Amino acid sequence: MWRSDSSMRGAKSVTNPEQRKIVKFILVGGFKTAVGYGLYLLLLWFGLHHDVALAGDYLFAITVGYVINRSWTFTNQGQPTAPVLKYVLSYILVFVLNSLALDTAIELGTGPAVGQIPCLVLATVASYLLQRYWVFQGPKPTQSPNPEAPV
Repeated sequence: MWRSDSSMRGAKSVTNPEQRKIVKFILVGGFKTAVGYGLYLLLLWFGLHHDVALAGDYLFAITVGYVINRSWTFTNQGQPTAPVLKYVLSYILVFVLNSLALDTAIELGTGPAVGQIPCLVLATVASYLLQRYWVFQGPKPTQSPNPEAPV
């Protein structure tokens, strides 16, 4: 459906599980970013304030990103609704961070369309870290006792 053969080959060719998650996150993020940024530009074109346009972009990202990242990137097979609240909260945090960075970029003289471009990098890194280590962290591995350790 949303996965192309070439994107699947790219993610499968990485053998390290953590690197595979990063590659998948980048593929999903690239898709979300391209479509979301297009939506952002369209909303700006219709005359909406940049914060409202950014909110529309984030609503799209939250909806699409949760479904794809939960089922494919982080392969979280637990209760489908369990991480939803964490996911939404993580995006609220990233939205606030992005909005503050965008406002700063605009104050420095960029327009909202250009000012959002470097904010995408900041939002991507923050989003990955929150999703990987908080939202979709998965069960903690249990440590097996070392039979050779002194008692």
